[in-house]
Amino acid sequence: MASSNKFLCDVCNLSLISEKAMEEHLKGKKHQKVEEVTKMRQIQAKKSIFVGNLVKSMSEIEITDYFMKVGSVERVILDKEKHRYAIVEFQSEEVVEQALATKKHIIGGRKVNVKQREWKPVMGKQKQPSKKKNTRGQVDEGVVESLVALDNVTEQMHGLMAQLQLSPDDVNLRYLVCRLLQSVFQEFMPYAAVAPYGSSVNSYGVKGCDLDLNLTIDSRNLMYEFSTPDAEDEIVEKIDKKNLKDFDESETMDIDDNDDSVTMEIICKIIRQLVPGVKHVRGIPLARKPVVKFSHSQSGLLCDISINNRLALRNTELLAFYGKLNAVVRPLVFAIRQWAKVKQIAGNVGAGPKLTNYALTLLVITYLQMEEVKVLPSVKELQAANEDGDECIIDGWNCTFNCDVNNVASIAKENSLDNLLVGFYKFYATVDFSRNVICPRKGKIIPIEMFQTEAGEKEKEFKCGCLNVQDPLELSHNVAGNVNEKTVKRLAGEIKVAQVRCQSKRFSKSDGERKLWGLMLLVKEGTSDSLKAEVTGCLEVGFGNCTFLDSFKSRWDGNQNGAIAEWVHQVMLFYKTVLQDVLKFDCHVESLDGKEDMFDMNNQPTFEEVEVTSSNGSLKRHLEDDSSLPTKKLKMDGGEVHNENPQTSDTSLCSADVSFISSTDSHAIDMDVQSSTSSVISLPGEHLITYICKTKFPMWIGRRKHKRVLMKAPEYKSNVFALERAVTTKVVKEQELMGDVNFKSGSMSLQLHLRKVFEDGSCKLVLKMEPVTEEIECKSFFHFFDNFFLKLLSEHTFQ
Repeated sequence: MASSNKFLCDVCNLSLISEKAMEEHLKGKKHQKVEEVTKMRQIQAKKSIFVGNLVKSMSEIEITDYFMKVGSVERVILDKEKHRYAIVEFQSEEVVEQALATKKHIIGGRKVNVKQREWKPVMGKQKQPSKKKNTRGQVDEGVVESLVALDNVTEQMHGLMAQLQLSPDDVNLRYLVCRLLQSVFQEFMPYAAVAPYGSSVNSYGVKGCDLDLNLTIDSRNLMYEFSTPDAEDEIVEKIDKKNLKDFDESETMDIDDNDDSVTMEIICKIIRQLVPGVKHVRGIPLARKPVVKFSHSQSGLLCDISINNRLALRNTELLAFYGKLNAVVRPLVFAIRQWAKVKQIAGNVGAGPKLTNYALTLLVITYLQMEEVKVLPSVKELQAANEDGDECIIDGWNCTFNCDVNNVASIAKENSLDNLLVGFYKFYATVDFSRNVICPRKGKIIPIEMFQTEAGEKEKEFKCGCLNVQDPLELSHNVAGNVNEKTVKRLAGEIKVAQVRCQSKRFSKSDGERKLWGLMLLVKEGTSDSLKAEVTGCLEVGFGNCTFLDSFKSRWDGNQNGAIAEWVHQVMLFYKTVLQDVLKFDCHVESLDGKEDMFDMNNQPTFEEVEVTSSNGSLKRHLEDDSSLPTKKLKMDGGEVHNENPQTSDTSLCSADVSFISSTDSHAIDMDVQSSTSSVISLPGEHLITYICKTKFPMWIGRRKHKRVLMKAPEYKSNVFALERAVTTKVVKEQELMGDVNFKSGSMSLQLHLRKVFEDGSCKLVLKMEPVTEEIECKSFFHFFDNFFLKLLSEHTFQ
């Protein structure tokens, strides 16, 4: 059926843009399958009846036996969840008529309702508008409006903390739950104590955060800053005394001597049977620290309770002490946490690959302990300041530290809150997370090799992963051990994006029209007001990522610079082949300051067409003639300096890592990134080319299904380039016919900057990718291109 400008397939509930697209759709297997299923369901509906008003005691057999008296029954489909209804399908439509003709049906002494089964067409799944939930620590529109109206970023950070932090009433409510639980456990264990730990009391908690609890079986020697006072009389009266009398107290004897699973069962039973207002009680004995999870109905709190977890209590005191030590700590933690939550790189609900808020807080604290900043002392320095105090050893770990603010406050350097926020992103943009350990115990970032060499016997149990953050007290625990490679990649990318935003003019100054500025550029969802303003993608290729024939390697001897030039030229041609020939981008070179680029993609042959010989003197001059290149001034700490010819540095052919970042390139840290001209590239090294690539279709979507079919053909089995070209052709043709995946602006355009960089004796090519059009699909393309390009590169041998 055609509308004014669309064609609608009633069977599939699908809109198409042209008559030709409709014809192709009707011939397609998907439409034919839906049509076949639709006809089958129509037939089934005519032979079926709906039976309602059932009860759970009625079985499928009982219903079948009853209607077999009417006629032959094919099958009975019973509502297994609630047993409220059933669908009875007969062998013919005539039997349905007989069943409907009977006015009264009684099954097992209960009258049931019978009517003709209704047929409903097979409809395409329609996306329903998502209902926004009140997630924890969410910044609502009113808060945003109030923060935008403030005078500077420092005030915004304090304002954000004031809006998100737990109020005194929130904390009191949490202690009320603690007293309720404590009064129950003291009925069996007189010296038992239930106390909150973590975000609920360490001053970093947000509204709605979980309540972490610790049950100490014998609290007579417990000295804890946030201990729960004994329950008031009104709390004790709420305990179900009847259940208490019936409870088998012998189960709770020698609870300390039971293994984790038995202990969890006992704790679960006590909470489930004796604590009023709790639900969903379950034990997690296999967790690193076994816990019992439950929810408290009246308060709405989700609770986790562990047993004798004194390390967690001491850790809570440590973080709370850091929050008291310097007024900048808490607002900085709140801002960083909210930023990470919005970017979906922190804040797991249950187990997951994101950073925990605890791990993220330790990143902030370690940054503040660094010598360049020195807002906070390290744990080791706190221990040194406590030489005359009592030693605190918990589970074999030295948890001694000085908690007297007056003794250590004098070491803090003066630093403004907004500068610390900018410095956080600038600092971690330079850290290679996979090769270092973040150590708040020492206040340092330590290379893994050095960390393992210096580690004590128990500390050697520390398991290194994609991200390594050492617990400041339990030194064998990597608090970021759950984080996977994908999350680390996103973390590094978002740090770089945040760094660029922090260096933009809109971060430090409002434009006067009450638009988002300052802190809101980081912590407000959907604040990417201009994708073009962000560093969105950076792909690096080094020698170590390429495979060479021996004939190519032989040309390196005595001519390393020439070999580098030849390699650079071949990789540039490889980029062209992938972008223009394989992915079918329309590419053209962009001139810089009125000067022609030295390498024109459209005037150069593809990688497969060129044959590079060992006579590369002219090629070297062609690639390295600095006279034709604009000189870029870099804004460094010591003033302005001109770029120098990178070929004067050591050019030994070392391996360089490949990474895709959104963007994590650390070279732009000290550079002026506020320029609005596209020709100014915030990357070091020698500029090779800047070009614009455009496409009308997202050819990276739906490639897998076409590849599965095409790769069976003999001509594609040994030619990955031909295969990927064919896949792109199929994808574009399909999207052109469907007509429902076009970009909102008609096409997606990217600006690509290719530079040659020498770093630590290695040569690498860096491709920086930026959106030109405001298409949200740019980000998904960058993720696709990362894996796609490197996979093709790994399949190719340079010769």
